[in-house]
Amino acid sequence: MADEILAHGITREVHRQNAVLRVMAKHPELCFILLSVFVTFLTNYGSSFKSKPLVIPARMPEPLFPAVSSVLDLYLGDLRPLVEMLHQEDLIFVMYYAPWCAKSNTAVSQFLRAAQYLDGQVKFVAVNCWYPEGMCRKQYKFLLYPVFFAYHRDNDGYRYMGIERAEFMVKFLEDLVYPLTLLTSADQVKDFLTEHDTVVVGHFDFNDSPHPPGFKQFYYASMRVVEHDPFQPVKFGVVTDYTLALYCHMKQSSDIVFLRINNSTLKYPLPNNITSTNLVRWIFSTRHQLPVRWLVPLGMKSLMLSQEINKGPAVIMFHRASPLSSASQTVAVFKDLALRYNQCPGDKMAADFSRRWLTRSIYNIIKHAKILNFCKEYKKGRLFHTDTFRCCISTCHNCSHCLRESKLNVCEICQFRSGPQRSSVCSFEKSNVVDNYSVQPPLPSNSCQNSIASYDVSSYTSVCCKWCNKNVSYTEFLTPPFSSTIIPSWGSEGRRPTDRYVIESLENLPRKLCGRLTFQKSQQAYPSAIIPDFASTSLPWEFTGHGCRVNQTLSFFTLDSQNHWMIAKSLGLDVSQAHLSPVVVGFDKENEKQVILQEKFSKKTTASFVLNFTKGFLPRHLRTVSSDRQEACGSTPSLCVTELTTDTFQAAVSQPKDVVILVYAGWCGFCLAVSHTFLHLAHYFHTSPNITFARINGETNDLPWEFSMESYPTIIFFPAYREADSVAFPDNIEPSLPNLIRFVLQHATFTTRLHLAADVCSATCVQENLELCRHTLQALRSKSQRLRTHLSALHSNQTRSKPSHYHAAVMKILRKRVEDIQSEISEVKNLKDFLEKSRGRRLDRKTVEKVLSEKMRRKDLSVGR
Repeated sequence: MADEILAHGITREVHRQNAVLRVMAKHPELCFILLSVFVTFLTNYGSSFKSKPLVIPARMPEPLFPAVSSVLDLYLGDLRPLVEMLHQEDLIFVMYYAPWCAKSNTAVSQFLRAAQYLDGQVKFVAVNCWYPEGMCRKQYKFLLYPVFFAYHRDNDGYRYMGIERAEFMVKFLEDLVYPLTLLTSADQVKDFLTEHDTVVVGHFDFNDSPHPPGFKQFYYASMRVVEHDPFQPVKFGVVTDYTLALYCHMKQSSDIVFLRINNSTLKYPLPNNITSTNLVRWIFSTRHQLPVRWLVPLGMKSLMLSQEINKGPAVIMFHRASPLSSASQTVAVFKDLALRYNQCPGDKMAADFSRRWLTRSIYNIIKHAKILNFCKEYKKGRLFHTDTFRCCISTCHNCSHCLRESKLNVCEICQFRSGPQRSSVCSFEKSNVVDNYSVQPPLPSNSCQNSIASYDVSSYTSVCCKWCNKNVSYTEFLTPPFSSTIIPSWGSEGRRPTDRYVIESLENLPRKLCGRLTFQKSQQAYPSAIIPDFASTSLPWEFTGHGCRVNQTLSFFTLDSQNHWMIAKSLGLDVSQAHLSPVVVGFDKENEKQVILQEKFSKKTTASFVLNFTKGFLPRHLRTVSSDRQEACGSTPSLCVTELTTDTFQAAVSQPKDVVILVYAGWCGFCLAVSHTFLHLAHYFHTSPNITFARINGETNDLPWEFSMESYPTIIFFPAYREADSVAFPDNIEPSLPNLIRFVLQHATFTTRLHLAADVCSATCVQENLELCRHTLQALRSKSQRLRTHLSALHSNQTRSKPSHYHAAVMKILRKRVEDIQSEISEVKNLKDFLEKSRGRRLDRKTVEKVLSEKMRRKDLSVGR
């Protein structure tokens, strides 16, 4: 210890530390080096001592659409390319999606098909609006996906709330691209109104200004109504002729009227304040019930259908919708019936609308058939070439002068030149050609003559002559199968085939017509149903105007069977063949009736169905859906619960035995728990051949009104031979197994109780019943002795005093009671003797039946019968 202490009492350890401090004081650079090493160590390895992050950074999103497609996929959620495109494109259709969303992934194929069909007309863009780092997620907070918007260059976005299928998207976009229709005649106005039921017509004078007051807002409103109702939008028409404007009750420019098919016209009340918002609000506030309304419930919990049915009786047709075609025979028949049903006697305007609708439908169907034939020939390679009238010049300078001279012909001089250079075709001088051919004698009407101007066989001139008519149709010179019903006609005052626009339109026309047809077939949105009597006017004599005569409002609705098959299934309808034959069902909530057209759909059968439905002649349709859980009771006799349907319910409750039925619903969670108890109940009575247990799905199988349930689950007991005396298990009692057994035994027949007593009574049960018989026998004997004593006392009093009617009546009642007690004593004594002879063994059913009182059994059976 003394050796470790240096001078002045300083230990060696303290001396060593002082030496280190002196060295660092002499060399300060060493301190800086050590500090640098320490900081470097903490920087590189300090995170190893911290807890690891629990949240993994989100992975970079991947494109949802193919890289080579007609859809621009902004999968990083960047909106800047979309904003730049708005300045370049007239119309952009955008789909905001989430990569994890099942509906978004389902809509990809339909969005791609719509983009391919409208390629070059509408730009399609998809934006990932779920990526947290994307601009879309930061700017928009959508509650569901996918969300569709159509953006116009000069207006706000239009949200698409329709069915997420390509044909409906295309119909929505086409209505936005072509929202206005030019009306030039009174017949065209009537046809326009007949086809669309409600139309808005505006009168604008473009001679005074290329942008008449109010026209721009009128145009915006025509697109905004498509957003509010993309399935049956209110159509907009424009009238420029003053005479036609007066016919439509418009006296000055910028007047707007609302024409409705019920022969009513409303004038826009704010002529000095024409805005798209006011127009749309005014239209939907004054829009009346359409003859046939297309219902499109969006989502599984939509109340649209129930709200319409609650208003009154309705007839609904499930059919395959064809939004891109106006040649559906089913729609033509159904709307014709709706118009005729509401056509009041003496209403000439309604009769004219009905007649025009039928004529228009026939025209559309004929046109559709011609397009079909043309596309067949087109696919075979028999192509139509517009080069046969590349450049045409008329020899008639004034067609109105030719009209006064009916004998004069009008000749068209056409120069043809094959090759890709279209501009060189019209290089000849008009004056020289007209002079050369005008001096020649006129050709016969509707004839052509060709001549070669040089040795160049790729170039020749053709002269075609015909009578001068006001509406000159150049389609007469076209090669079949093109006709005036497929392509437009140009009059003497309209466009001529020499116009570049006309030539390009005709060259693209076959591709457009056949491409549209192919697109409809690929989407299964093709009007394939054929109604033999769709053009017939022969209906039951009292059908036309029946709604006016009985003063009963009947609504007509249509639903697409392809997109709303779940509604039809819930109603017990099979719509698998609705594309060939629609399914028609009638609802009358007030009378609690649902009826179905049983015959094949046609105009005559549907009209008869509507008549019988309104008169109440048709029986109620009961839904029935067979279950896959049906099994034979022979396979598992100890646990058998028969699955019933609407068709088998009546036979099940009418059989000569007790029946216990559980009415349940698939969506009911408590029904599952009661089902297990019900199975135990069936097993408890499995040895009795006179009781049956069954169940039925009350949600998918309709029952007669007297057996319809308001809540699930419900247990009903049907006694044998007494179907009308059915009893439901009380709602205020817990459906436990003891309570259910007590409920069944309370209402079961004697035979059922007998079998149960013989099967469930064990040795312990025998002993307990033996003791019960002894106590019961003792009590009955005591009661009999007391009654006999009382009877003797009354008899003694009667002999000592004067007899009275009261004493005689009392004695008669007492004697009858003594006899009943003696009978019960005899029965209990026999049962006690039988139980004593069994010596603790199980009872035999036949022996028990012999022992029990015949009187008791006959009384119970007589009540059962």
